[in-house]
Amino acid sequence: MLGLINDCAEQLIITKFGLDAWHAIKASAGCTVEDYGFEQHGAYPDSATVDIVVAAADALSVSVDDVLELFGQFFIEYTISKGYDNLLRCQGSTLRLWLSNLNAMHDHLQSSLPAGNFPVFWCENCMDCEGSIILHYYSIRGALLGGVVVGIVKEVANVYFDVEVNMDRLAVQGEENSQCTTWRITAVDPEKRAKLTLSSGEADEIVIKKTIERRSRRRSFGTNEGMSLRSSFNNSEMKCPFSRSIECDGHNDSFCSLDISPSLESHEQKAEANENSNRKMLSRKNSLDKLRKQSSGGMESYDHGLPASKVRSVFPYHVVRITFL
Repeated sequence: MLGLINDCAEQLIITKFGLDAWHAIKASAGCTVEDYGFEQHGAYPDSATVDIVVAAADALSVSVDDVLELFGQFFIEYTISKGYDNLLRCQGSTLRLWLSNLNAMHDHLQSSLPAGNFPVFWCENCMDCEGSIILHYYSIRGALLGGVVVGIVKEVANVYFDVEVNMDRLAVQGEENSQCTTWRITAVDPEKRAKLTLSSGEADEIVIKKTIERRSRRRSFGTNEGMSLRSSFNNSEMKCPFSRSIECDGHNDSFCSLDISPSLESHEQKAEANENSNRKMLSRKNSLDKLRKQSSGGMESYDHGLPASKVRSVFPYHVVRITFL
């Protein structure tokens, strides 16, 4: 477990219940780390974190699930205090889009936190319950931290989308052949359902429009290219990797049954995408070298980087990846 998880747990107990409560919990858990001494980027045994959670539940006379959910809610406050508010705020314009972007954010964090074992998420519209979304969660730790996910989702919905949500658990990883944990997420106030999700067509239209507007601001973006982009989106078919279905409350909800062994096709597609990305980066580097040679006489120095006008001509402001969920 990453040290920042234990550090967050320490901050939670001290902030909400006081330093004495933390000392008592730490003693009960057999934790010998000094106060505020957890290495945030370090790795700690999962058992050490579990001991802290169990000791906290005993000390506070609540269930372990309650502690985990409280931790999840506090984790958002914790990450905001660490300067990640803008990153979290830009994750998506609806809760479904926000949750769908978690894997990309975790991939980004993996490079700087190699000790982390991040979970996998998949989010989609609930076909049988209008305005609701289905969240699938897979972790190498099984359903151990499922309560944390509940707390995080509820707090994100409240902080960034101003909506209170209910989470109905449909499946638990490791139980009844389920290979992931799944929830149906519903807005308490039906009038705020749009903050959870959009229909796939509406979401695609918004993404396409924003992509075209963004590109047109930095370079010419013709109508034909825009139509081609739209056509390629509409012709694309993405299928949920979770294939099992269950009957729940009279509804037949399609939800996660993740095949832990990744498919060869997925690996081949990823390898091809990486190769294309490398070619593009090499092309950009060559363009930059060429630009430097052409402009070396007209600029004072490149020691401090390219001027903004030159950067805009070589690099896009954003790398946009659009995924159908």
